[in-house]
Amino acid sequence: MPVSLASTSASSMHGAVVPIASYTWTTSTTNGTSFTNIPQTYQDLLVVLNISYTGTAFLAGDLPGETSTSESFTFLYGNGSTTFSGRYTNYPYALFMPTSISTSTTNFESIEINFLNYSNTTTYKTYLSRWANDQNGSGDTGIHVGKNASTTAITSLSFSTANGGVYVRAGSTVNLYGIRTVGQ
Repeated sequence: MPVSLASTSASSMHGAVVPIASYTWTTSTTNGTSFTNIPQTYQDLLVVLNISYTGTAFLAGDLPGETSTSESFTFLYGNGSTTFSGRYTNYPYALFMPTSISTSTTNFESIEINFLNYSNTTTYKTYLSRWANDQNGSGDTGIHVGKNASTTAITSLSFSTANGGVYVRAGSTVNLYGIRTVGQ
C-alpha cells in the first residue's frame, strides 16, 4: 500500500528530525507497505517501526537500484542467553532485522533504521538498523549495518515480511522522518 507524504515544512531548528510520512496497518491481511516520492532535501532518513507479525518473519525491504547481488550486511544480536553474529554478501534485498521472529503473542517489536546520505548519487547507500522485541520472557535485541551497492538516490522505500503467508498485524506502525543538516 503506497503511503502519501506529509508536509515537509518544519521549524528553523538545526538538525531537526522532520516528520515526512506515517502508516498504520488497519488489517492483518497485508505483508507490507511502501513510501514513494521521498523528498531529496534532507541529509539522512530515519524510519521507526512498531510492528508485529501473524507468524515467524524477517523484516525485509526494497531500495531503489537494488540488483540480485547488491545488498550486504553484518549483524550482531542476542536473546538473553546467547549471542549471534553474521555477515551476508551478494544478497538480493535488504534485511533490516535479519533474525526470524515468531510473534505468536501480540507483542510488538521496535525497529529503528537510519539511511545515511540517502540522496547522494555518487556513493553507495549505507543503513544502520537496531531492533528489540519482548515475547513474554523471550525475544532478542540487535544491531546491524547494511550497504546497497548502488549510487541511486533513495526516492522510495518498501517494507515487507520476507516470509510467504505471514502478514503484518493490525495496529503496527511505520514512521518516516527526514534529518536536516545544520543551516538547512
